Amino acid sequence: MGSSASDFKSRLEVLLRRPLHTLEFTQELLLLVLESLEVERAGFWRITPDGLVCSELFAAPRRFKTVSISLPPVSGCALRVPWEETVILEACVALLSEMEHEGRRPPPREVSGERRGATAPSWCARLYPLAVGGARQGILKLRFHSSDPGAASRRAAADSMAETLPLAIALHDSQSALAERVKEQTCLYDILHFLSESERELGELLQGIAERLPRACQYPEVAEAQVVFDDRVYRTGGFDRVRSTMSGEIVRGEVRRGRVDVGYTEERPALHESPFLPEEWILVEAVARDVGLIAERLEAQERKARLEEQLRHADRLATLGQLAAGVAHELNEPLANALGFAQLAQKAPALTPQAEEDLERVIDAVLRARDTIRRLLLFARQTPPDVVPFDLNELLDDVLKFFEGRFRRQGIDVIRDLASSPLPLVKGDRGQIRQVLVNLVVNSIQAMPDGGQITLLTRSEGARVVLAVADDGCGMSAEVQRQAFLPFFTTKDVHEGTGLGLSVVHGIVTAHHGSIRLESAPMAGSLFEVTLPAEHALGREEA
Repeated sequence: MGSSASDFKSRLEVLLRRPLHTLEFTQELLLLVLESLEVERAGFWRITPDGLVCSELFAAPRRFKTVSISLPPVSGCALRVPWEETVILEACVALLSEMEHEGRRPPPREVSGERRGATAPSWCARLYPLAVGGARQGILKLRFHSSDPGAASRRAAADSMAETLPLAIALHDSQSALAERVKEQTCLYDILHFLSESERELGELLQGIAERLPRACQYPEVAEAQVVFDDRVYRTGGFDRVRSTMSGEIVRGEVRRGRVDVGYTEERPALHESPFLPEEWILVEAVARDVGLIAERLEAQERKARLEEQLRHADRLATLGQLAAGVAHELNEPLANALGFAQLAQKAPALTPQAEEDLERVIDAVLRARDTIRRLLLFARQTPPDVVPFDLNELLDDVLKFFEGRFRRQGIDVIRDLASSPLPLVKGDRGQIRQVLVNLVVNSIQAMPDGGQITLLTRSEGARVVLAVADDGCGMSAEVQRQAFLPFFTTKDVHEGTGLGLSVVHGIVTAHHGSIRLESAPMAGSLFEVTLPAEHALGREEA
């Protein structure tokens, strides 16, 4: 016989200290048994939730083989393990059934058989039921030569080993399970730390989760992951080479938002029908649930931030409106006096040409100031509107005729996409809505100093009428868009605008129970979409 019993135990202790996966440990354990007992074959038929994983190590030629079979075995199951005789399979299944129903570990069982073409038994196999604390582990199978003169002593040594092996297997399984749980918990902690260390956008968070998930897998060296959320994909570099995957669905409410996928790029031996551990499935499903919660929380924060910004914007506009109304009333009286006295001075006899020219300049300046005040009063809604029903398409045609010459001079093409069927009438101040159209068209013209294209669209949406003015001009940054409707905010030169155009547009549209939306990007043009209630809908709102 080979190594002594003490040598076997010392080698077993060394083996238990090595960080091996379950099948790697099984192979090394069978090699130790094979070398210690000098048998033909050593096998371990491990019980798993899916059935049996039958691992066997052959002495000559040296090779290791593993196959899974279901329990109870179906007809012809032995054909799935051509390297094993049917009588051994039946004996193993009987032993396992006896262990399950009687709740005890039965004594070893020995079976024998003939090699093909022989007339007398030429092999024997000794089957050792393995269990710890009443929990079944499986069957240790040792195959001897029937004619081996040392078979009796090897059986005695094998009986002794069979008492030690269940404890070693249980210890390794516990260590292996603990190592996997440590990996999973470390991964979860790493993800939690990543999520909490600073403010990040959702896409960055999902990419970070995908990059950290493979570390929790049984075989992290060949693991890849991806997170699919609302048709956007965040993945690790090698995910396109994945062969097998496990997935967890991301569901919020009744809506499926995406999934979390983890997979292996290479095949690895498995103890179950799936190459993944049951705990790994649980982890991926838990991460998918957490991703849904994270997305919901971030989306709620974004909605809250937008509402708060809208509230602040409305408050600023209300405050500026009150200020503008006060300033306008304070300025109207001195401007009226200046205009009246300037006009009286013009009637004085013997004015020099220079004096007449200066008075004209004073009158022009006062009129421009009065026009600015009129816009301020419109913004502050201090001017009573002349409300009548009118056709928005007709008003738009009138406004565009006014700009035809300017369009030609600046090389601007105008695309009209007006509603073909009659639009519902809009009830409001025709002059104020005309000013909205003029300001939006002028804004587009000034955004295209080298020419371009303006698109004007009208359509009906239920009880609302929509007007859109789009250009392919210089566009606006996000920061400019946030301030576009504030009074006196402008990006134009001093002599090109007062910064009241869009604020007046906003005030008029809001006074007509409508809304205005802006879409823009630098060098990609701008779109202003104005929505106004139709005449019959406005009547209901006012009622």
